[in-house]
Amino acid sequence: MIKSLLEKLKESASDRILINPQVLSDKYLPDNLLFREKEMEEIGKYFVDFMLQGILTNLFIWGPTGTGKTHAIQILVRDYNDLARRDGIPSRAVYVNAKGKTYYQAIVSLLHNLGIDFPVRGLGVAEALQALDKFFETTKESFVIVFDELDKMKQSVMRKEDSVDSLIYMMSRLDEMASKPDVLLVIISNDNTLLKRLKEPTMSKFRPVPIYFRDYNANELKAILMDRVEKAFIPGSVDEAAISLLAALIKREGRDLRWAFRVLLQAARGKRKGEKVTEADIWRARESVDKDVLKETLNNLNQHQLMFLWAIALLRSREVPAMSGYVYQIYKALCDENDILPYTMRHLTHYIGVKLETLGLITAKESYYRNSRGRALEFNTTEDPTTILFLTEELLKRKFEINVDKLSVWANAFLDRITYGLK
Repeated sequence: MIKSLLEKLKESASDRILINPQVLSDKYLPDNLLFREKEMEEIGKYFVDFMLQGILTNLFIWGPTGTGKTHAIQILVRDYNDLARRDGIPSRAVYVNAKGKTYYQAIVSLLHNLGIDFPVRGLGVAEALQALDKFFETTKESFVIVFDELDKMKQSVMRKEDSVDSLIYMMSRLDEMASKPDVLLVIISNDNTLLKRLKEPTMSKFRPVPIYFRDYNANELKAILMDRVEKAFIPGSVDEAAISLLAALIKREGRDLRWAFRVLLQAARGKRKGEKVTEADIWRARESVDKDVLKETLNNLNQHQLMFLWAIALLRSREVPAMSGYVYQIYKALCDENDILPYTMRHLTHYIGVKLETLGLITAKESYYRNSRGRALEFNTTEDPTTILFLTEELLKRKFEINVDKLSVWANAFLDRITYGLK
């Protein structure tokens, strides 16, 4: 039965218009990255100077989401290592994605990528740094070390220091801790405010050269999509109008190419030879992908993140401004009702709020309301607040057994008081 089912699926797959779906994957690395030649050449020059002459220039690569930063650096890391192996140069480039990692977890990931056997749990930062120190004392290689998505690092509850500052401080001082001056440090972020988080001792040693990745314009987006379509689909199976629409949606709705590739995959689902992906298919696929992406993102949140987001959505669904003070009172009441120890307001706004904003679930801005003391943060959901409210309630009940209903009477009275006070 299994064998016959596989044969059917294989036969069906051979008749589809999508012949190379991996080309639309996040993990696909093209040989050339369109419209990023200038940025890659600039980074490449610093890499070559380091490899051949030991000239150390730390780099800070930044730009909006979906502008090719990660793919560019991964291609350069791959080519750097290929060249070093080919020419017998004792140098290596190592890539670490720091998204969702604490300071300790980022160091452990670096150790693993260097080929060092180190336990994921059971030891601490001091032991991880000792292992790194020992490795650098014995190796004769030089290293380009890349930390990507550093703006999405997670703050450890146990450590008071900023994870980003701690990591860059330590990495930029490897020459002091391990007599290892031949390490070029590359940091990648979605925005340049990351550098403002660095303390003076960190910045004075790091001193990076900034390299900016600008947004693609509409014509460039279309050209990139056309290039991927040519590689992924049977020729002529995607209308040019559909590609133009997808490029326009990226610009109009603040999306990125990764989202567009998912839409193309969804639009091609079930299409057979002789059929085409049209503008109507793009519209349908867009709606489906947006729902899936939102659910997937929410499903990866922990209980405090979900409760905080639920509180914001509750306020916005009643068209009440989601001021930080109001949000915290609702969040804390939900914690108290379910015997959960709440975070402080500072932790909630500085860490959980920033995390949700990084994920694109909320926006935050400084505002002033007469019921608040001075300025306060005002939050908003990027999706329909009623939809967010429904989905977060469902997840809180199903995954964490948190009873939202018990708070409904208190919440309604609280919202009525706020609404009355704002009139």
